[in-house]
Amino acid sequence: MYNTIALLPFDIERFVSRLPTVLLTLLIGFLAVRLLQWMFCLVMQTAHVTKALQQILLSTISIVLWIGVIALVFQSLGLNQIALALSGSVAIIGFGIAAGAGKLVSDILAGLFLAKNRDFYIGQHIKMGDLEGQIHSLDSRKVRILGQDGALYIIPNTKFDEQTWQIFSDSTNAAIKAAPSKSKSSA
Repeated sequence: MYNTIALLPFDIERFVSRLPTVLLTLLIGFLAVRLLQWMFCLVMQTAHVTKALQQILLSTISIVLWIGVIALVFQSLGLNQIALALSGSVAIIGFGIAAGAGKLVSDILAGLFLAKNRDFYIGQHIKMGDLEGQIHSLDSRKVRILGQDGALYIIPNTKFDEQTWQIFSDSTNAAIKAAPSKSKSSA
């Protein structure tokens, strides 16, 4: 117990002497986080990302940035073990996001391929499985089809791209079979 009490004044003096550095780190960190948030919002608005997705992405980025600032504060206090643990939590968050983003990336890529398909356009009459109707809209993740029953069907791009669908010609209303292109290598 005597050793702990003897070390206590030394630790307090060490922390107090580092207080200006900690405050400066917090101030610069706060300004950097706010600047990066503002820039991110500007980029997202320019890219016409939906408000809901903007909020999710902004929250995730803010958490990661604040964890980084807090880790820097602990490091400036000489608590490198805690700073390292916080940095590790950022890595875990990153892995979690990457694992969850796999489906998102697949939908976005499928959406790009569908958008580039010259047979696929807004207003086109199509049939996919039991669903028949007109393509109402296409965004980065979903295809919206206005069914013959008047309902709006929302289908993930990957599901749409994976299935066989029929395109009906505007002029003759004859069915032209179209299927997603899958190249199989015979190696």
